[in-house]
Amino acid sequence: MPLGPFAHLLRRDDSGRPLTPAEREAEAAADRLAFELLAPVAEIGAVTDRGALVARLTTVFGLPPEPAARYAAMLLPDVPRIDRALTRLIVR
Repeated sequence: MPLGPFAHLLRRDDSGRPLTPAEREAEAAADRLAFELLAPVAEIGAVTDRGALVARLTTVFGLPPEPAARYAAMLLPDVPRIDRALTRLIVR
């Protein structure tokens, strides 16, 4: 087994958030892995509505509502809104 330096990635500020960008990225990756283990994307099915996805994650996979909503937001991110000034540039 290879040995190397140990990196403690759980340092938090007073509000409970990871301190550095690297720690935040590691935390986000760990959350994503945990969600995938608990509710694999391949098993979720083709759900395109975020509310329906949250309901499926809570009822079928047993995730609590708040984490289910976070996972649903990862799987179905918001589509960025087009600025009104940009819509004038779109050729019709």
